[in-house]
Amino acid sequence: MVDAGLRCVLLPPGVLALLVLLVSDKARQSSITPAALCSITGCDHNYRLCSGESMQSIRRVYAESMESICRVYGESMQSIRRVYAEYTESLCRVYGEYMQSLRRVYAEYTESLCRVYGEYMQSLWRVYAESMESLCRVYGESMQSIRRVYAESMESLCRVYGESMQSLCRVYGE
Repeated sequence: MVDAGLRCVLLPPGVLALLVLLVSDKARQSSITPAALCSITGCDHNYRLCSGESMQSIRRVYAESMESICRVYGESMQSIRRVYAEYTESLCRVYGEYMQSLRRVYAEYTESLCRVYGEYMQSLWRVYAESMESLCRVYGESMQSIRRVYAESMESLCRVYGESMQSLCRVYGE
């Protein structure tokens, strides 16, 4: 009779009233008994549950349906939370791997950049040292050549001057 009670409760009041009136009229005209009326509608002609069922039965059915709804809702929420946790974990793992890859690429790039920069600076210093060495050698050779030319010209000048003075003294002394 719980099913009949549910039918009585779940039918809209207007439909239930019309159904009961129709069945009641049929009952009067064709001698349908109150038991037959209860088996058809689940309610008697006063809209009460048949077979002495009370609101306690309705409350029990309501409690069972609410318990079932809450259980289904709880399971679905648990499933949603599990899916969300797995999604968040997956997202964090992918993000972590991405950041780790990014840091590795950045470290390799920085290392490569520093190596190239170091080699460039080393090459620059080597070229600078070689050019300074060459410049100093050329400067030294040119200064040595200038000193030699100066010494030779001074020696020649002194010799010419000495010879002139000697010739002058000889002429003057005679």
